[in-house]
Amino acid sequence: MIRKLCAAVLCVAVIGTSGADPVLPKAPPVRLAVVNSYGEALSVRYFSATVDAIARAVEPRQLLIHEYDPPSFLKAAKTNAFDISIASSGLSSLMLERTNGSALLTLTSFRAKDPNHANGAAVVVRGDRTDLQTKGDLAGKDLAVVGRQAFAGWQVPAGDMIRQGLDPEHYFGSVTEVGMPMTNVLDAVKSGKADGGFVITCLLEELESEGKVKPGDFRVIGERKGDSGFRCRHSTMLYPGWFLSVKPSLGSADARRVLKALLDLPPSGRSGLYWTVASDRKTMRDLFTLMNLEPEPRGIRWALREYWQYVFGAAILLVILILYSSVITGMTRKRTVALMKSEEDRLRAELELKKQSEKIGSLEKVRAVGLISSMLAHELKQPLAVIMNYAQGLEMRLSRGTMKEEALRHSLSEIEKAGEEADAIVDRVRNFVKGKESAHVPLDLTSEVNRTVETFRRHTDSPITVTVPWSPTLIVCGDPVELGIIFMNLLRNAETATSKNDPGHPPRITITMRREGERAVAEVADNGPRLTDEAFSRLSELGKSTRKEGLGLGLGITKELAEGLGGSIKFERRSERGLTVTVTVPLCPEDKVKAYWSEQKTKNA
Repeated sequence: MIRKLCAAVLCVAVIGTSGADPVLPKAPPVRLAVVNSYGEALSVRYFSATVDAIARAVEPRQLLIHEYDPPSFLKAAKTNAFDISIASSGLSSLMLERTNGSALLTLTSFRAKDPNHANGAAVVVRGDRTDLQTKGDLAGKDLAVVGRQAFAGWQVPAGDMIRQGLDPEHYFGSVTEVGMPMTNVLDAVKSGKADGGFVITCLLEELESEGKVKPGDFRVIGERKGDSGFRCRHSTMLYPGWFLSVKPSLGSADARRVLKALLDLPPSGRSGLYWTVASDRKTMRDLFTLMNLEPEPRGIRWALREYWQYVFGAAILLVILILYSSVITGMTRKRTVALMKSEEDRLRAELELKKQSEKIGSLEKVRAVGLISSMLAHELKQPLAVIMNYAQGLEMRLSRGTMKEEALRHSLSEIEKAGEEADAIVDRVRNFVKGKESAHVPLDLTSEVNRTVETFRRHTDSPITVTVPWSPTLIVCGDPVELGIIFMNLLRNAETATSKNDPGHPPRITITMRREGERAVAEVADNGPRLTDEAFSRLSELGKSTRKEGLGLGLGITKELAEGLGGSIKFERRSERGLTVTVTVPLCPEDKVKAYWSEQKTKNA
């Protein structure tokens, strides 16, 4: 009795339910992405049977079809814009590695019986281009491609070139991206806008079978032979055929029904397309490594994309800190500038006071370093020139193989003597700087003056004329460096004094030498402007200068050196214009001269 009651209630419930019209939530559509390589509606022509089978498998859900080129396909995958995709094996693999999903099936046909070797590239040229027979003939020519993200349209042939040691980016004269569909490449080659192009395998065969391209319009160069089971002309290695992939947004039940429907689908179309499973993806991984097309590294771009909110917040905080720091820095700078100005004024006053209180003698020694260095360089030129001449002569004779032992010994001896002379010059200048008394030796004053004049002429830029009339031999006891400093200073001062002469008085210096008793007298006269009484009186004061910008140190050193030789310096205004400086130095005693030359002969013996 209870069983009958329950059955009756169940019947009523079923009848009541069947009589009602329940409202069920509408399932979202299934989104199919197809990469369009051929230029027509693929869902109608090339993949019509596949699309129909997928539509039936996902019923009652609606199937929406979207066509993409390679770049937009990869972008759409990042935004989860589709659930199922049909694309080349390479493009699909990059998409799956960079996002998520799984490749279920591989497309093949009667032209490619092995799904692992069903996709590649053909390098095409116009059929009447007899000058293009090999890939090497395309060097420096114009190339057309759909884009650098296309698997068969760029990555596959570029990878083959890299394996051959070629750089695909610089091998051709130009690489023009004409965009999808791939028939754009054929149009560019046919019109002459490009010399050659990269296209997917079997494209020519498919278009020729439909009558859209005449046999002979295009020719495949670098054609590979020996790939059994592949009936399309190709110029590269072969890779797996196109993949059908699913994203996690497609439920497992729908994915299973799609898989079963496509595996049960018989070959369709002129090409006999059917879906199967590829078992070898190593060739693609090797190509990705070669082309540096590994999945996106987690670098700066990835970090910015994943954590842009935090980066933006940190940037705002950084801007606030920078503005705050700028305000504080500006306020601090104003106060610092005021303090620095006050400190600078104080330091300037102290420095001025210090300059006024410094002793002229100390200042004179400091400024003398420049002059001494100049004279040192002058004195060293002669021994260094001897060393260089003998060294160059030795090198030339050694290179010719004519060097004899006697000549070698003579040259080395001369080099040694010149080195000793240079060492002596350095010692004399060092002793002068340190205030030590230099060794005075017999010197021909006339020769020393003439040598100083020659040095002055070589280094002056002014049109001044220096005249040295003949004079007798005047042997004085002194140091060649000190004598050079004395007369170089006098020449420079005379040059400065005559630099402002008017055109009617060309600058001129005259040096006359004579003997007066036991003293040698040298007069340096110039024709510069006549000195005022004030300027002339300052000449006798050590450290004073007749020029506003001068320190008067040159004449101070000159007087000190002359007095060190036992001599003196006197200044005299000439009657019309100019100044005469008279340097008086004792002559060297005759017995000292003989002893010196005797000693030199003994050393040189």
